Amino acid sequence: MTITDVAVTVEELRKKYPEPKSERWNAPGDYCVGGALCQEMALVITEASRFPTRPQLAMRLCEVNSALSSHQAAAIATRITRANTAGDFEGAWAWLARGLGES
Repeated sequence: MTITDVAVTVEELRKKYPEPKSERWNAPGDYCVGGALCQEMALVITEASRFPTRPQLAMRLCEVNSALSSHQAAAIATRITRANTAGDFEGAWAWLARGLGES
């Protein structure tokens, strides 16, 4: 089974990761919205998977949604990251849904 064989939905991620945090105010074990996706896909959970960089998140988006170009994935990763940093978790989840091809 490859990583692209795993179907991931925002609904499932929200249930499993219900309390994302901003990177500015995090404690051990916290995660952001993009981190929810990266942790779900990670074999080993690290700080980088809990609060991924934009390029790391864009790479994961491309892995789960092959319809995205790298440019599109980077733009969506930026929107997710900006919304999350601002504490707009609903906005970040909405952008993640777009990145996953749900809307």
